[in-house]
Amino acid sequence: MEIQEYQVNLDLPPSERWAFLAHCAGNVDELLGCYLRDFSGAEDIFNTIPSVKHQIVSSEYLQEIESIASFSNFTPDQVLIANLY
Repeated sequence: MEIQEYQVNLDLPPSERWAFLAHCAGNVDELLGCYLRDFSGAEDIFNTIPSVKHQIVSSEYLQEIESIASFSNFTPDQVLIANLY
């Protein structure tokens, strides 16, 4: 199995840094789904994160999360939870 390496250009605006992965949306969804399945039985975090995310996560980071969510089958809150996990 060949492992593809990518470089993230941190000079780009946060909303554009991960756009290059849009062609890998299926793989992104698979990984996010794997992480989110571990929260079975702990669904309260999905109700809590919307009210606290702006207090614990920078706006720049949230922009990156929203960018990833834009080409995935998950909401920004689900992407955030999986990423923080």
